[in-house]
Amino acid sequence: MRTLSLLILIIVATEGLSAQEASPLATDMQDHGLALKDLLELHVSVAALRAENVISTPAVVSRIDVDEYRELGLNNLVEVLSLVPGLIPIDTEIGTTTLMARGLYEFFNQKVLFMLDGVPYWQAAHGDHPLHGIPLAAVSHIEIIRGPGSVLYGTNATAAVINVVLKTEGDTQVTAATGSHRQRALGFFHQIRFQNNLWRAQVAGEFYDDNGYQGLFRHRPPPSFFPPGTPSQGTITRRRKARSVMAKLTYDDDLTILAHAFSSTSTGLAGPARLINQSELNYDGWLLHVHKRWYGPRWDCETYGDYNNFYLTIPTDNLFDGRIDGVQVFDDHGRDNYRARLGTRFTWQLGQNLSLQGGAEYEHRQSGHYRHIPRDADLAPILTMSAGHQDETAVFTQVDAYLGAWRLLVGLRHTELSQKMAQTQPRLAAIYHLSEASSLKFLLSQGFNSPNFVQTGLDIAGVVRGNDQLQPEEVKTFDLAYNYATPTRIFVANLYHLRGENFILRTPIDGENGSVYLNGTDFSRFGFELDYQHLVGSHRLFANVAYSHSGNRRLDDDPAALFSPRWNADLGLCLKVDHSTRLGLSWRFVDEQEAAPAYHLVNLAYNLHWPHFDFKVTLANILGQDVFHADVANMQPGRISPSGDAEPTITVEGRFKLARNKRTRE
Repeated sequence: MRTLSLLILIIVATEGLSAQEASPLATDMQDHGLALKDLLELHVSVAALRAENVISTPAVVSRIDVDEYRELGLNNLVEVLSLVPGLIPIDTEIGTTTLMARGLYEFFNQKVLFMLDGVPYWQAAHGDHPLHGIPLAAVSHIEIIRGPGSVLYGTNATAAVINVVLKTEGDTQVTAATGSHRQRALGFFHQIRFQNNLWRAQVAGEFYDDNGYQGLFRHRPPPSFFPPGTPSQGTITRRRKARSVMAKLTYDDDLTILAHAFSSTSTGLAGPARLINQSELNYDGWLLHVHKRWYGPRWDCETYGDYNNFYLTIPTDNLFDGRIDGVQVFDDHGRDNYRARLGTRFTWQLGQNLSLQGGAEYEHRQSGHYRHIPRDADLAPILTMSAGHQDETAVFTQVDAYLGAWRLLVGLRHTELSQKMAQTQPRLAAIYHLSEASSLKFLLSQGFNSPNFVQTGLDIAGVVRGNDQLQPEEVKTFDLAYNYATPTRIFVANLYHLRGENFILRTPIDGENGSVYLNGTDFSRFGFELDYQHLVGSHRLFANVAYSHSGNRRLDDDPAALFSPRWNADLGLCLKVDHSTRLGLSWRFVDEQEAAPAYHLVNLAYNLHWPHFDFKVTLANILGQDVFHADVANMQPGRISPSGDAEPTITVEGRFKLARNKRTRE
């Protein structure tokens, strides 16, 4: 409660500064460009088929302009996302970065849908995202639905939907950074126009590497078949590296071709996840997407298709019986691991205040054989998951009507799964506009997750066992939200109640080593979120608080609640010192979760902006906090995993900017 009181006090205190906003504001906003855009005019498209104002969109949505948040001392996509209300990134024991939303999580991220420019982008076998493989120089902003979004997007959109939106315009730029632990980063973005500006081509890329930090793992007693003297706690080096490249070709905003490829590596503990099982989590993936739009005076139609090859490889020390090194790998170099999707969607304007939207999608998912292969060539590989495939066919529709001050939306998605299962999700939204600047939202949304290949078919003795009888899980959520937006201020307050049914959990096996995937008992949760943004002259304030009533509680019907926090809060402040200098501050608080203590992360940033060069120095974790999270992978009590360097670190970054080429090329 002290954290909540402090944050509310900061928000109230800034109201007294509003008198400074009168005449200089328009000049300051123009000088600062996109970062000080009229907040009332910020639009999002993640909750609808077209961009619309945040107070009118039929969901609880956050929008993050990346360049603004980078000035607060946040240097990558995961850190930027950590300032979303109720969204907590967690570095798990195996090396994944789990996004916990409203206390819901799955350590391979199955419960949060990730999209790149509106295209679902996740791994068919495990469900994970390319979080560390997106070139940030190409990103304009990020849109987040807090809650389900399955009517528009289908499976995996239960806890949240994250849409990383690429730039439509931008200066050519090259960014280089270095810092503590020999971190090295290089990124670039370039755009050209040709044929009377009808064609636009963009390319971007990013490289990152570091030597890592020493992370402490605790309470990991070894299985009985491990060698005597195997330690139950100790430190390993946790490091990360990533490479990515992106190209986007657009014709008159009606035809889009998007290509992206990446690889990333993080270190952790795989196999039985003991200290002698150090591993690397290696992701490789690429995406090709084509989108075409047709439209008339009262109708709009889109068709699209994409192909996404995405797999992982895990070299692991002492993988076999705690004695023999090996690698967890898919056959045929992962080529059989992919998702292929085709779809169409339409909008008919039936009247001035009435529209009908709908569409259909087909998706095929494939996974190859998954094996443990020993380094010793005399030993035979072990098949841990057989090849498989899934097909998913869906139709969706929604009616959208404006009746005076009301907006009413009713939607439905029906999905047929290849396992002879079917899902139907409704969507209801009633939005009452109190004024041009404020609204009340009454939202009912429902999401589902179809079991993935790992959850149904993986079998690693003493570690984890799949379950081919799993049923799809559902999350039904009701939100009541108040939204207020002016050119200088945004405030969102929302209460939510969610119900989980057939929730898929990796559950410890009593009396045995390892876990099994099961459908849990039905449960309910409720909480609230406060989100605030304020422009005071040339200064910016971001603040939010999230509360989950079930967090850090032992509940028989909701065992996952114990491993999520009850409170988390964020604060960001950017002060404009003069025309070229800005000071940034970010503070992130996460309450205790099971055995993991609460922590505060504070970053400071010094930013210099000139016409052709930007310079930034970031001091991260200046309080020197130990950052641990509970065991969200296996829900084992007492286990904690390090999720960040306990020592303060420094990053120095320079960005060279070239003026946009405005000449038309024939």
